[in-house]
Amino acid sequence: MIRLFVSDLDGCISYPFRPPPLDAISELVSLHNRRESDPAVPLLTLCTGRPLAYAEAVAQWLSVTVPILFESGCGMYDPTRIQVSWSPRITGATKRALDQLRHVIHRDVAQHHPGTMPEFAKRIDVGVVNPDRQRVRDLRQAVETLVADYPDAELEVHDTPVSVNVIPRAANKGAGVAWLAEHLGLSLDEVAYMGDSQGDISALTRVAMPFAPANAAAEVKALARVTRGEATLGLVEAFRAVVEYNRISAR
Repeated sequence: MIRLFVSDLDGCISYPFRPPPLDAISELVSLHNRRESDPAVPLLTLCTGRPLAYAEAVAQWLSVTVPILFESGCGMYDPTRIQVSWSPRITGATKRALDQLRHVIHRDVAQHHPGTMPEFAKRIDVGVVNPDRQRVRDLRQAVETLVADYPDAELEVHDTPVSVNVIPRAANKGAGVAWLAEHLGLSLDEVAYMGDSQGDISALTRVAMPFAPANAAAEVKALARVTRGEATLGLVEAFRAVVEYNRISAR
């Protein structure tokens, strides 16, 4: 039985910098809201690289009631208790390394790559955003060169079509989903996850039911059940598949 469905945000719930198809969002919310009367409907939540404020807003209109994960699994926000927690696996040494990298990446790297916006709203995850995919590839190269100077900090560099992020390996999305499952008293055998980019791999490989939308990177698709639809439409398709799986399992 899948009791928790965790979804990445950009590339799954919606495409970055584009409005989502509201009819598909409404369908997802309507289905999710049946959970109180239909035990086959799992709880829905988020695991995103986005900062808290944006993730919290999306969680509100998706009717999410359980904690969400933000900053790629580094932080957890409980919308019912209005409480933020940070992964206990982030050490002081790792935090200091990230603070130093943030200063250089936001000041120097962003300046030398036109159109790049530092993600100032983040506390742990060091991120930069650029809508140009070639710029993102160049940014990743520059960021990886800087991160190589901090081998003891055990950091990971991930990219999406619009961003590059540096996070603690010990608090990546896979660790975050395990932290959330434990917090909710669930095993990872009761969790489904949907992701589309490299940063989602650590979570996809830990849950019972991994999904990827049709727009996902090839390396992600190789690890998951791929939906016919892209982004929001793919998420609705995957959520329905979990509900059907739960109904069959309960027979």
